[in-house]
Amino acid sequence: NESGDIVEYIACANDITELIENQNLVQMLFNTDSLTGLGSRVKLLNDAELIERPVLAILDIKGFKQINELFGNSFADRILIETARELVSNRRLADILAFKENILLVAKETRLALQTRFGEDKQIYFTTGIAADKDNLMAYAEMALFGAKKIKQELLVYSPTDIRITADFEENLDIIRKVSEALSNDNVVAYFQPIINLQTGESEKYECLMRIIDTDGSVISPMK
Repeated sequence: NESGDIVEYIACANDITELIENQNLVQMLFNTDSLTGLGSRVKLLNDAELIERPVLAILDIKGFKQINELFGNSFADRILIETARELVSNRRLADILAFKENILLVAKETRLALQTRFGEDKQIYFTTGIAADKDNLMAYAEMALFGAKKIKQELLVYSPTDIRITADFEENLDIIRKVSEALSNDNVVAYFQPIINLQTGESEKYECLMRIIDTDGSVISPMK
């Protein structure tokens, strides 16, 4: 009014309850694995950032692809769900001081529980990679897991001095470097392999194979 006093209000309001609920739902889906109900990879990495000295173990079910193909997707999903339940309920994992030893025991107990549940003919085994690094936790754990698979060992802990882990990694980096250099220097060439008709003995078509020429002029084997 003329005196400068507020005599009435004009307000505009919007109900954003649905928007907030949808945001919360998206956040939950983003941080949760839809099959097992456990935290997602993203949540794992975010949680690890809050820990001063995180330790990560990745358990891989041996031959899971074959289990999926032999018994079907539904059975394979049940294996994942029950494995998750067994791991979550096992209190041994809380003892960080005996983490490596306890992981082996947990893997064994989980295997026996699954066999009891699904039958003795369902042989479930695990391979485990462990790492303790603040900056490259997931990458190092995956490298340890890959190393354990390669040497057919039940468990392997990442160490930068363990050649069983680092050799393949360094070889892969070398191959990536060579591919990059070959592309830059136009050292990728085509080889044409004839496809023979076994009835006529004649070449009917060709298979085109790309090969990289190394700096010494040799052809890098595709096996690498």
